Amino acid sequence: MGAKRQIEAEDKVKVEAKAEAKVEAKVEAKVEAKAKVKAEQLAAGRRRLRLRLRLRQRLSSFQLREG
Repeated sequence: MGAKRQIEAEDKVKVEAKAEAKVEAKVEAKVEAKAKVKAEQLAAGRRRLRLRLRLRQRLSSFQLREG
C-alpha cells in the first residue's frame, strides 16, 4: 500500500509543478507584453518630439527668410 501512496504523491507533485509552470508562463507573458507596450509608447513619444522639433526648425528658418 505504501508504494501506491508514494506514486500518488509523486503524481500530485508533478501535477502541481505543471500547474505552477503554466501560471508562471502566463505571468511572464503578461510582463513581456507590458514591457513591449511601454517600449512602443516611448518610441512614439520620441517620434512626436522629433517631428515637433523638425517643424519648429522649419518654422524658424521660414520666419528668418520672410522676416
